[in-house]
Amino acid sequence: MFGHTNISYEEKTPRKINSLKKTDKGVEEIKIELSKEDAQKQCYEEVYNRFIQQDDPIRDHPGRRWVECEIGYETKPNYKFLVYVGPDKVTLGKCGECC
Repeated sequence: MFGHTNISYEEKTPRKINSLKKTDKGVEEIKIELSKEDAQKQCYEEVYNRFIQQDDPIRDHPGRRWVECEIGYETKPNYKFLVYVGPDKVTLGKCGECC
């Protein structure tokens, strides 16, 4: 509506522009989060069938250690565990959700 453009006053205000920037950033953050979830799923698929032994720690190709919860029986990266490793429990522990 201003001069020769079809842009309204609302669309020209800084508040609207900042709002759009935040929305765009949110979309990018969601894309990054989804790609991280895909990567973690690939790593899980790489290690899940190796939990039949308690002799050696299990690591995925980036080197992240994976542990299985003794209570909930879920396999997760070691940073999600409060307690893991012990006598004859190299790949077992207790995750934060179950403790």
